[in-house]
Amino acid sequence: MTLVSDVVEYRILRAQRYILRTELEAREQRRLSELERRFEAEQPVDHEMRRHFVRFDVTLTATLQIGPRTVRATVNNISGGGLSLTTHALIKRGEIAHLRVADDDGQLVYDLPVQVQWTSVLPSTPAGGDHDGDAMIGCAFIGIPATKLAGGTIPPQRMPDCGELSLRPKSLGDDEDAQLPVPVGLWSQRMRQLS
Repeated sequence: MTLVSDVVEYRILRAQRYILRTELEAREQRRLSELERRFEAEQPVDHEMRRHFVRFDVTLTATLQIGPRTVRATVNNISGGGLSLTTHALIKRGEIAHLRVADDDGQLVYDLPVQVQWTSVLPSTPAGGDHDGDAMIGCAFIGIPATKLAGGTIPPQRMPDCGELSLRPKSLGDDEDAQLPVPVGLWSQRMRQLS
């Protein structure tokens, strides 16, 4: 399991428990507790008491979809509550976007809805270096992330022997696209075997 898949699973389990108010099975509750210990700081990490999640430094290539625009980005750090990234695109505070990043072997793509919390244009380098015109952007995770095969959404019907993990609010009816995502840690390796 990668750090990103753990973050996605953490966000999904939290959403099931706190947003959708779904009772978690015992194994899901144990997994959520384990992920909370990993991602949540025992005490706020900074002196202003704003940061409640431990940050992990990473270098991940990603794409950021902001409305009809898709731009390349590099994720610099990630936590249970958000991430910071660098991109050439100027994105305004408050904008909603979808960050897409592949797992280590490129078979799964994680789609994380985010909201821009802050932006900072990086200073130009005298020699016109790699970061000229880049912006550093801080994003908070919002909504419920999704996990997809490289070619599209994983259909919940293909999850073998995992019990009932998918959530379908009654108001959404039988619309296939309305299916909400499920925790990736419970079945991602099985999905790779099926593809």
